[in-house]
Amino acid sequence: MARRQIKADRDLEEFIAKIADSFVKIELIKFFHHNPHFLGKTGDISLAIGRDPKKVSKGIDDLVLQGVIKKNGQKSAAIWSYAPEASMDKKITQFIKAYEGPDLRQWIVNQVIRGGK
Repeated sequence: MARRQIKADRDLEEFIAKIADSFVKIELIKFFHHNPHFLGKTGDISLAIGRDPKKVSKGIDDLVLQGVIKKNGQKSAAIWSYAPEASMDKKITQFIKAYEGPDLRQWIVNQVIRGGK
């Protein structure tokens, strides 16, 4: 069991370093995971998560490149939706479970802070 836990911790650490490396991205991942049928513009998402639209826009762009969010349309007409592939969805589910659980949230926060974003 300890070997399985170490692998899970490494997978989680890798996910944080590569995908959930800022607090805005964490909020975006949580928002879309909990609202998988949401379709909206950057301003709508910014209001929903209570974050600065410019930071949300940057986070969304990064998550599109990482295969978490899908973009439909161009510029101000762009609509964002949750569209992870199955393997990414599994990683996101594990991350959300860890982040919203009682034991690992502070560790995740510390990982993001150490990453400097």
